[in-house]
Amino acid sequence: RADISSKYNLYGKLADKQLILEAAFLQCKKLYEANRSMHVSFVSIIDESGVILAHNNKFYWNIQITSPQLLASLKKREMVTVVDKEYYHTLIPIIAEKGVFLGAIDVGFPKSMVDEKIWNSFRKAVFLFLLIFLAAFFPVWFFVNRFVTSPITQLVETTSAIADGDLERRIDMVHTSEFEILSRSIITMRDAIRKSIDELGKKNQEIEAMISCSPVALYSIDLDGQVLAWNASAERIFGWKEEEIIGKPLPIVPGEHEEEFGKFRKLVGLGKEVTGLEVVRMRKDGTLLDASLSLAPILDADNKIIGIMGAMEDITRRKQAEEERKALQTQLQQSHKMEAVGTLAGGIAHDFNNILSIILGNAELAADDVPEGNPAADCLEEIHQASIRAKDMVQQLLAFSRKSDEESKPIDMAPIIKESMKMLRSAIPTSVEFKQHISDDACNVMGDAAQINQIVMNLVI
Repeated sequence: RADISSKYNLYGKLADKQLILEAAFLQCKKLYEANRSMHVSFVSIIDESGVILAHNNKFYWNIQITSPQLLASLKKREMVTVVDKEYYHTLIPIIAEKGVFLGAIDVGFPKSMVDEKIWNSFRKAVFLFLLIFLAAFFPVWFFVNRFVTSPITQLVETTSAIADGDLERRIDMVHTSEFEILSRSIITMRDAIRKSIDELGKKNQEIEAMISCSPVALYSIDLDGQVLAWNASAERIFGWKEEEIIGKPLPIVPGEHEEEFGKFRKLVGLGKEVTGLEVVRMRKDGTLLDASLSLAPILDADNKIIGIMGAMEDITRRKQAEEERKALQTQLQQSHKMEAVGTLAGGIAHDFNNILSIILGNAELAADDVPEGNPAADCLEEIHQASIRAKDMVQQLLAFSRKSDEESKPIDMAPIIKESMKMLRSAIPTSVEFKQHISDDACNVMGDAAQINQIVMNLVI
C-alpha cells in the first residue's frame, strides 16, 4: 500500500500530521463543493480523539463530537457507516506511515434523503412484486444493486483507497447522472493529489541529488543534538556511515571543543545564522582536521525552530598551504636580508681592501729600509702577514657579494667550502661550537664558486 505521509516527507523531516490532514481536507472540500447538490451535506476531518479538525463549515471547527455511536465507530479505525440523528456518517480512516492512525474523513448524507431513496426503492419493489410477483423481484433487486448500492459502495471504497495512498486505484464510471458527476469529481481529486505528490517527490529528489553531489559535508541535528541527516561528503570527510550516525549524538566535536559547539547551538537556537567559522573537528579514526563551519536553523510550517542544519568544509590542506606560503615568504625575506647584507659587506670590503693595500705597500717599503736584526723588522713582518690574511678575507667577502652571471666550470668544492667556513667562523658568535668534517680528497663538480659560497652561508646562518 502506498503511503501519503512518505510522499510529503521532505529533507530534515519537516512534514507533520497537520500538513497531511490539511492537504486531505482541501481535496475533500473540493469534493463537497462539486457535489453538495448531489445530497452530500458535509465533509469533515476528525482526529482520533473525536475533535473536528476541519469542516466545510468553519463554524464546526475544533468542536468535540459527543455522539457515542460516532466515537465508538471512530475507535474501530476502519471504514464504517453509522446513523446519528439526521445524518448518515460514512467514516473513512486516514492511515499514515507504519499504520499510524491520524483520524477519519466524515462524509455526511441526509438521513431523510437516504431513507427516501431506500423507501422509494422498496415501494417500487413491492409494487412490482405485487404485479408480477417473483418475476418482478429480480429486476428490482438488480436495479437497486446496480444503480444505487453498488455505485455508493464503489465510490466509498475508491475514496477509502485514495485516503490510504492508493493513487493508482482505477475508478470505473457509473453511467447515471448523479453518480457519474461524483465519479468524475473523485477522479479529479485523485489526479490533483497525485500531481501534487509527484511534484513534491520531484523536488525532494532534486534536493537529495544536490545534497549528495555537494563536496561540502552537510548534516542536520535536532534540538537535542541527535543526527537527523548525513550526506555522502560528510561520510567521506569524517568516516562515519549514515546508518552508524543517524539518531545518535553528533560525534565529530572533540571533547575540548564541546563548550564552543554548545555556544554555537545556543546562538542558532535564537534564530541566528553562523557562517565561515574556522573550527577543529574529529574524524572517526580520532585524527583532527581544520574545517570551515556554517550553521542555520531549520523551521517548521509555523516558523518554529525544530533543528539545526550544518555545512562543513575541510580546509586542512588550505591551512597547510597557507603555513607553507608563510614559511616561504619568511625564507624569501631572509634571503633578501642576506642579499642586502652581502651588498653592504661588498661595499665595505672594497673600501677596506684599498686601505689594506696602502698598509701592505707601506709595510713592504718600510721592511726594505729596516736593516736585518733590527727589532722593528719582526713587527713589520707581523703587519705584513696580518695584512695578507685580512686581504684574503676581504677577497672572500667580495666574492660572496659579487653579482655576476652564473658560470659553470670544473671546480673543487672542498677548498671553497673550507674558505667559506673560515669567513663564517668570524661571523658566528664564539658561544656556538663549530664542527666540520671536510675530506681532503678532491671533490670536482661543474658549478659556480659564488653559488657554493651562497649555499654554505644559507645552511649555516
